[in-house]
Amino acid sequence: MRTSHDDNRKVSHTDDDDVKAVLRARIRARRRTWSESATPEAQTDRAQRISVALMAVTEVAGACHDGRVITCFASLPTEPPTAALLQRLHDAGATVLLPVIRPDRVLHWAPYFDAAALSPAVLGILEPTADSVVATSPAELLALDPAVLIIPALAVDSTGARLGQGGGYYDAVLADLPSHGGPTVLALVGEDEVLASGVIPMGSHDRHVDRFITG
Repeated sequence: MRTSHDDNRKVSHTDDDDVKAVLRARIRARRRTWSESATPEAQTDRAQRISVALMAVTEVAGACHDGRVITCFASLPTEPPTAALLQRLHDAGATVLLPVIRPDRVLHWAPYFDAAALSPAVLGILEPTADSVVATSPAELLALDPAVLIIPALAVDSTGARLGQGGGYYDAVLADLPSHGGPTVLALVGEDEVLASGVIPMGSHDRHVDRFITG
C-alpha cells in the first residue's frame, strides 16, 4: 500500500484509483462479515451507540434545538446503522433530509418523518417518496441552509480524508460547499475504519470532512 513517495515520482490517477479499489474491497469484505455474523442484539446496541455519539456532537445538538436542516442517510445492512439516529434527530426537532438517488447520479433530497414512510429504491436503499423532494441539486440543498451533513464513508484518515463508495454522488455535493462557513460535514464510519494519515489518496476534487464519528 502506498503511503510515501520515496522515489519522488508523481503518482498517477490510475495508481490512486488502484489504491482506493484495494481499500474498498478490504473494507467491504469486513463489513459483510460483520453484517452476516452480528446478532440482532449487537446490531441494536451498535445503532444506539451511534445515535448517542452523533447526538452529543455540539453542531448536531444545536441544529436540533434550532429546528435546522440536517442531512443523513438510511444505512444499508453493511453500513454503520442509522435507523435509530434518524428517529432521534427528527424527534429532537431537526429537519432531517435523506438523499433520493436519481439516474443521472445527482442526489435529490426529501424529508424524513418516520421509518414507515421509507421504501426501498436503487440498490435497496431506503428513501422517502420522490414526490416529497425539496431540493434537486447541491445549490438547492445549500439554499435550505443545512447546519450539518452526515454522510456515509467506507473509511477516513486521521486528517479527515474520506474514502467513499466510488459513485461520486457525495463528491458533487461536497464540491459545491463553500470553503469557509457552510454546514459541518460529519462522516460516519466503523471503529476500525479510521486509517493513518496519507493512506487514502486525495485528488484535487476531493474534500476532507470536518469531523468523523465512529461506531
